[in-house]
Amino acid sequence: MSSTFKIQGRKEYNVQFTDGKIYINGKEWVGNIISSEDGNYIIQTENKLLTFEIIKKSGKNYEVKSGHTSYPLVLEDELDILIKSMGFNSTVGTKNDQVKAPMPGLIVDIRVKPGDKIKKGDILLILEAMKMENTIKAEHDGEIREILIEPKQSVEKNQILIKY
Repeated sequence: MSSTFKIQGRKEYNVQFTDGKIYINGKEWVGNIISSEDGNYIIQTENKLLTFEIIKKSGKNYEVKSGHTSYPLVLEDELDILIKSMGFNSTVGTKNDQVKAPMPGLIVDIRVKPGDKIKKGDILLILEAMKMENTIKAEHDGEIREILIEPKQSVEKNQILIKY
C-alpha cells in the first residue's frame, strides 16, 4: 500500500507499507509511533523524539501542531496518486454541482435518480477504469437534477455524468 503525505507548500513524502515495514521516499524507516490518551502522538526514531497533535481534520486535509508551529498536511491514497500521475486534477474542496468523470471508463452502476436528496459522501455511481471499480461520491449535500449517463455506457475524462 502506498500513500503520499504532503506538507502543503513544502515537501512531499511518499510512504509505502510493505511486508510490515514502512518506507519513506524509498528508505526504510525505523521507529515507533505512540499515541497518548490526550490525542498527542510521539514519533520515536533512533536519535529523535517528535511530539505532535492533530488539531484539525477535514476529509484528507489535516492540520498538525508540533511545538508552537502548525503544519497543513494532505494525505493521498493510491487512487489519488494514480489520478494525479495521469494528469487529472481533483476537485476536492470545491463545491461543484456537476459530477465529471475523473478518467475514461465504463459506467457499472448508477445509485441515484433525479429528485433524490443526497448527502456529502453518498455513493452516486460506480465507474470502472483500468480494471478497477471506482466509487464516485457526492462532494456536498444536494438534490439530483439530471443524470446524463446510463449503465454500461463508456465515458471520457471530464465528461459530465450527473448534475445536482
